[in-house]
Amino acid sequence: MMTSNTVFQLGLLVVLSLAACAHAQNMTVMCYYFDCPSYSKIAQRSTHEERVYANQKWIVTSGDVRNLESSRLQMFNRLLSYLSGLNTQNKPLNITLPFLTKVVREPGSDVTTDMSMYMYIPLASQLAPPTPSDPMVKVVSSPVTYVYSKSFGGYTSKSGVKQTRAQLRAAIGDTRLYDNSHFYLATYSSPLQTKNRYNELWIVRK
Repeated sequence: MMTSNTVFQLGLLVVLSLAACAHAQNMTVMCYYFDCPSYSKIAQRSTHEERVYANQKWIVTSGDVRNLESSRLQMFNRLLSYLSGLNTQNKPLNITLPFLTKVVREPGSDVTTDMSMYMYIPLASQLAPPTPSDPMVKVVSSPVTYVYSKSFGGYTSKSGVKQTRAQLRAAIGDTRLYDNSHFYLATYSSPLQTKNRYNELWIVRK
């Protein structure tokens, strides 16, 4: 017999798959009808955007960097469990986009030293989000954050992420303008979507 969490996750895949169809029709629509974190576009460059994100609440969990792929799946499932009602109010929340992964790198190398995954708390629950029941999931409030954002397609492979990050850093130019200690991967596409996938890489502006 399927648990309620399994049913929720299967339902999520169906919803995201429907969203994938909409996305294939219009790549400029990142969030479809899902809640997304609020931001303002500061500048549109030929290679990237500059944005400012407002102060907002997220759920977050950390992963084991020794096994990045399985760790990302574990983090994803923890956050989905919270949204499916694994919280002190037993309250299901609507799914949001993007699935945001923070990657911290060892200075001057591609070695990952820390990784965490975030999901935006739906707008209707931003003021008073339910407390997570899982001690590995936390509610956090992000400060106003300025980012450089570059979009890319496909799955977030190691080589693709490395290339996109290098391209964005080159486009920004002056290393004094950004924080090189970490970056964010924002995934907007369903895991079942194989074509016209949409991702972004964010570097935080100083």
